[in-house]
Amino acid sequence: MGKRKFAKKIFAACVAAALCAGLAMPASAVFNNLLRDVTGLTGRSEIFLLVSLDDGSVIFSQNEHTRTAPASLTKFITAAVALEQLDDITEPVTVHAEDLAPVRGTAHSDLRDGEQVSAEHLIAAMLLHNASDAAQALAAHIAGSAEDFVPLMNDFAARAGAENTNFANVHGLDEDGHYTTAHDLALMVRHALRRDFPGSAVLERISGSLRHTVPESNLRGPRHLVNFNHITNRYRPHYFMPQAFAGKTGHTAAAGRCVLVTAQQAGFRYLAVVLQGQDAALTPGGPVRNTAKTDARVLINWAFANIRMQQVAETDRAVAEIPVELARGTDHVQLMPAQAVFAFVPQGVHAGNVLIEPIADTMPQSLTAPVQAGQQVGQARVLFAGVEFARVDLVAAEYVALSGTQYAVQVARRVAGSLLFQVIVGLIVLAAIGLVILVLLQRRKKSRKKQLHVLPKVGTR
Repeated sequence: MGKRKFAKKIFAACVAAALCAGLAMPASAVFNNLLRDVTGLTGRSEIFLLVSLDDGSVIFSQNEHTRTAPASLTKFITAAVALEQLDDITEPVTVHAEDLAPVRGTAHSDLRDGEQVSAEHLIAAMLLHNASDAAQALAAHIAGSAEDFVPLMNDFAARAGAENTNFANVHGLDEDGHYTTAHDLALMVRHALRRDFPGSAVLERISGSLRHTVPESNLRGPRHLVNFNHITNRYRPHYFMPQAFAGKTGHTAAAGRCVLVTAQQAGFRYLAVVLQGQDAALTPGGPVRNTAKTDARVLINWAFANIRMQQVAETDRAVAEIPVELARGTDHVQLMPAQAVFAFVPQGVHAGNVLIEPIADTMPQSLTAPVQAGQQVGQARVLFAGVEFARVDLVAAEYVALSGTQYAVQVARRVAGSLLFQVIVGLIVLAAIGLVILVLLQRRKKSRKKQLHVLPKVGTR
């Protein structure tokens, strides 16, 4: 790929960063208190997360924010970034020996120096066969070197909202500074499987297939790859899920057994991410199982059997009330959800057994009449088992009229309390006092005049 084309791709990727705000997921699982009812969990996988791919609802979680090595789950992100960068997945990729050197001795597809293989077949080798040589070759083809491809992966993570992830390579082998979390992986997978994401359909088609044939190349005959993800393999009944449509497995010393798997039933899609699993006998003397795959399958099957889309907030049910000043015939108004809220909840959960709690910071102390029916007042949390899983606007349930009498009294009080009114009253009082003083002075003067009189002359004898 030419430098100009590569630069164009980087620019487009950066612009797309503004589009991922809707991918954020709740910070904690809603139904963790129901884990005791999930039979079949091994208890041997340290990290897991089950989310709805449709709306991001977190259903179950354990240590989902713990940093860990991602092993070959890395390659799912490598493939997603490659598909975002490529215009044509059938374009030939020439393999160079220097790109293969760092991963010799690991899982590979036996690529050879100078061999030409299409990008699509390299992606298939990465996703199905954990082929690190295919990841190296494709990354070098796109960015010039695998090392220069890594920043594209970290940019992808940032755009998906993954804040606790750093990629240091394209293949997932253990390396300092190469880490992620189950929460971040779920964000990135949801981002890559969006219907408007370039290559999402290819990711699903390839990673969900049982096998893939790499046709004859200029140096080798055809190769037949079988998916290492046994959840998509009907010949592995202990792990197989017919509803699975995409995923990836991985394993390193630091990451343990890892898997991400997506599955769909009745139109609802789920994603399970399990990390730090192990190979263990689940019963004394029983066969050794991959606990990551086992737990992922159990979690998704529980969701299929128990989770339903239900209405949990009704628009005709009052959930709070707030005082209304200057109101005629009442002193409050009831508040109701502005819109119905539907959410993924266990069977038996409905609007009658969830809690809708007003959010104090969004609520005024009171309203002043008139209040319009449907007027937005604040917001509320929709809670189940003490955990928030939705928010809804609260609106006034009815019209509250203004009381003319109370309004007049309030206006009078406001006028009486104003500085201008107080000044005018003060001037009137002073004028009255001055008038009284003037009247008193005038009366006193008249009184003195009445007391002065001339005595008649008295003759002398």
